[in-house]
Amino acid sequence: YLVLIFNKSLSLSSVPAEWKVAKVIPIHKSGDCSLTSNYRPISLTCTCCKIMEHIILKFLTEFTEKHNILNAHQHGFRRGLSTTSQLIETLHDFSMGINNRRQIDVIYLDLSKAFDRVSHVKLVRKLKHIMGEGPVIKWIEEYLRNRFQFVYYEGQVSKPVAVESGVPQGSVLAPLLFLLYINDMVEGTDANIRLFADDCIIYRDILCQDDQAILNRSLKKVADWCSEWQMVLNTEKTVCMCLTNKKKNVLDFPYSLDGKILRRVNEYKYLGVVLTSNLNWNAHVKYVSSKALVKLFFLKRTLKHSSLETKLLAYTTLVRPVLEYALIAWFPHTQTNINILESVQRKAIRFVHHKYGRFDSPTELLKRSSLLTIADRAKLGRLKFLYLLLNDAFKIDKNRYVNFSQTRTTRHKHCNTLTEYSFNNNTFRYSFFPSAVRDWNSLDPLFFNNTNVDAFIQALEQDLLSKFMS
Repeated sequence: YLVLIFNKSLSLSSVPAEWKVAKVIPIHKSGDCSLTSNYRPISLTCTCCKIMEHIILKFLTEFTEKHNILNAHQHGFRRGLSTTSQLIETLHDFSMGINNRRQIDVIYLDLSKAFDRVSHVKLVRKLKHIMGEGPVIKWIEEYLRNRFQFVYYEGQVSKPVAVESGVPQGSVLAPLLFLLYINDMVEGTDANIRLFADDCIIYRDILCQDDQAILNRSLKKVADWCSEWQMVLNTEKTVCMCLTNKKKNVLDFPYSLDGKILRRVNEYKYLGVVLTSNLNWNAHVKYVSSKALVKLFFLKRTLKHSSLETKLLAYTTLVRPVLEYALIAWFPHTQTNINILESVQRKAIRFVHHKYGRFDSPTELLKRSSLLTIADRAKLGRLKFLYLLLNDAFKIDKNRYVNFSQTRTTRHKHCNTLTEYSFNNNTFRYSFFPSAVRDWNSLDPLFFNNTNVDAFIQALEQDLLSKFMS
């Protein structure tokens, strides 16, 4: 019956009214319970409609991929791309600029409630421009028309209110519709752009103040686009940062938005990673280690009498991911910072085994649980990402970052050797691609007999573990 309903819905460009109603359940985050700002709205929509949306999504995805519609610098809501891939590419540009002894000015844009401000009329107009006026677009137009939502809280139900803008929260189509809506936001700008859904940064290498004026004009173009398409740039939260290792001759510039000078910062959390003006990882290491320790102390209180297996599982699923979020993009090179990260795992493994004595070696406890060090897991992650990149698993131009070496195979070089990067400082030397290429070139040729990523990673993990255990 669902097939008949779906076919009829598409052929008639008709969407049942029940499919257009969202049930919003507010979930308390923290703070004062009487403030609505302390609640996160969770939107529940019709299950049948979601199944239909998957059918429409498949068509839209295939069309956009076939015709390369989406901006290549957009990593949000796209298969094979993530915050990690976004950070790797962005930090490569930043560290390379510093390696070339340049100044990079970055503007972090803040779009206020971007998903809720999408104009239905303008979205449909944009879809028709991209794909024409076929039955799918007509269905989406009807799907967006006359939508309602109501709030359900502790058994109480509000009156339904019309939803006149925004991509439908909780829907299957919302992410892709949003990407298509903002896809041309940065067209015509003379700056580098990185997008992750509504997180947007623009930046440019600065050789003189003319470059800064160009970047400021690019900011104005983005602001003009926002004005035309009913998006709002938050001037309070949009900030600028100057990335450089130079001690003098640093060029300052009054970047402005709507006549207001942007606040200049030396530290900014971008996609969950704390970036500083000199790409020093001290602040981020402190941030993630503190966050991980809070979770670890919670586990110590709640799982004090649990089994070793339960505590180990809790650590690897709740604490370690905090340390390892986008780790390969920012892994620090100083031993001090590495030790801080490793110390969290050493505290955790003592808790897992309930071994707190002076003569209880955390290293031996890690070996007993077959856990790699954080540094080894970072190496494993770098090599996995590079393997996938070389095998075209990502929508990233691999030739921009890696090239196979033309030198002949020897006892010390395998046939998959990559050209290594030259560097002028440790910021670039230990950034992702230079580090990953060195790791790759040092691999035993036998690893390349593995024909898929799972076999490659399993063999590599076993090798790292055996070296750690010895």
